[in-house]
Amino acid sequence: MTYDYINTDVHFPYGGITTKLIIKRKKNTEIALGKTIDALLVSSHCINSAKREIYAKRLQKYITVDIFGGCGQKWNCGQLYVHDSCFGILNTTYRYFLAFENSLCSSYFTEKLTENFNYDVLIVTRGGEFGQATKLFPKESIISTDSFESADALGKYLSEISASVQTYASLLQTKDQYEAISYKATYQNALCQICEMLINQDKYRRHIPDSYNLTYSPPPCRKPTDLP
Repeated sequence: MTYDYINTDVHFPYGGITTKLIIKRKKNTEIALGKTIDALLVSSHCINSAKREIYAKRLQKYITVDIFGGCGQKWNCGQLYVHDSCFGILNTTYRYFLAFENSLCSSYFTEKLTENFNYDVLIVTRGGEFGQATKLFPKESIISTDSFESADALGKYLSEISASVQTYASLLQTKDQYEAISYKATYQNALCQICEMLINQDKYRRHIPDSYNLTYSPPPCRKPTDLP
């Protein structure tokens, strides 16, 4: 049981994104007009293989990026990473939330993406195998760094969106077609899969002679190639 859907019998991701059954119209133009800062990154692991802080600082050439947590400003409201009312600033202040993972590994997209998805903010994600984000999640629901040759290219793109209330509001409206699937829901689904397998062992039984090779060959993680 693991978050990597490629090499697992029971898929247990950190969450997901699905199409809404009922879409409530929001005043996205008013929401866009109220935004005053471009992007927010919440991070505590400062030295990491994904080089997310380096990427974020590269974006600062083009847009405003606030970095909170151990790698930036102190989080002075509520508890860091606990989604209490303090995260309401994503609804009112920030245009983008940078859901940057500390490692670029197959299927590795954590709660940074899903737990912040339902706020009135555009999600910029960085994780997984190259191009995997738009395969695992609806393309219209996120902005993936893999869709851009470099941080500079993404920074210019985000700057253009920030400069147009109409464009930003339109992207919010498109994103509003989707909603996050919670970690709790994926956990319950994983348990149901286990129960199904236990009840039907003959159907699901298999022998794995080398579990290490199954997990680590080919290597599940990559190094960033979009930074100088």
